[in-house]
Amino acid sequence: MTTIDPPRLILCRSIAFIIDILFVGLIFVLLVTPVKNITELSFSVSGGIYTKRCGTVTDLKESSYIADLMKADSRETFTAYYCQITTFGLLENHYLTFQLSKKDGNRTQSKSLGFAVGKNLKPVKHIDLSPFFLLLFPLILALMTARWHRTFGKLVMKIEVKGNADEKKGIVMSIAREYLKFAPIVIIALGTLVGGQVVVDPSDLPELVETLGAISLDNQMLLISLFFVPILAVIIFIFYLVDLIRWKGAMFYDRILKFRVGREI
Repeated sequence: MTTIDPPRLILCRSIAFIIDILFVGLIFVLLVTPVKNITELSFSVSGGIYTKRCGTVTDLKESSYIADLMKADSRETFTAYYCQITTFGLLENHYLTFQLSKKDGNRTQSKSLGFAVGKNLKPVKHIDLSPFFLLLFPLILALMTARWHRTFGKLVMKIEVKGNADEKKGIVMSIAREYLKFAPIVIIALGTLVGGQVVVDPSDLPELVETLGAISLDNQMLLISLFFVPILAVIIFIFYLVDLIRWKGAMFYDRILKFRVGREI
């Protein structure tokens, strides 16, 4: 007798994943925006729909000071940009970015310094909530799965998560499943918290410039830094690729914890 493995549901699960990122991102933005509006802080959050408006700054008094701070030489072109980034049309942040670039044969080398500012262009303390978002994202999905045996995205795509015997799994198993599933993201988030700079204070500017002075970022590397979440999505896909190719009826984390993912009946 031939056993037929359950389908992969790659498209449905991928769409559900994107919906979940946007849904949890919106929750974060709704919680953070009131704090941002009553403080002199700047916040950034992963997972969201962003609009970005930038323009070149030509009359900024601090530009010559920053150019000297970044050790600009006569071969480098100095440019200052002002950007306004809005998340979900609610959370609004403003940034100044200073860039030094020079031609080196067929390659353009550049280094940049960016920091958050208020509407008056004065530097403000910036807090990157992305690591916290990435660490809490699996927990929020686990809570929804334990309560309704589906996340919001899976509800939209009519997918359910249950035990192999069609039983409802508890909170502990659901948490274990989500953190095992998102292990690459969790590791990156923990690494950022331990070794990264989550809070950037304006007083740190000289130290940041000294660091950047030893680094030349080409345009390709600069683009990668601007697409953090898609890069994580690629890492996850590679992490799962072997399992998807050598399909055994479930992903490795579901086989370990005895979960079943399928269409609602």
